[in-house]
Amino acid sequence: MEICRQVGNDGLRERQDGVKSRKLPVNACRLGGEYIIPADAPRPTYTSQCQALTPAKKDHPQLKIPRSQV
Repeated sequence: MEICRQVGNDGLRERQDGVKSRKLPVNACRLGGEYIIPADAPRPTYTSQCQALTPAKKDHPQLKIPRSQV
């Protein structure tokens, strides 16, 4: 369950950072910190993250432990 929680939280954080990085005007800066995501980078979506998870399983064997339906 820990692996599922970690993957889910990382995916959510990536999507939230993608949204937050595109909310600010170009000439404004956030006092609490900046999200450094290139403007030409595609916005992370659930589908793109699911597609990226399959190749990530080759580099990180612990991702193979939970079943794919989880």
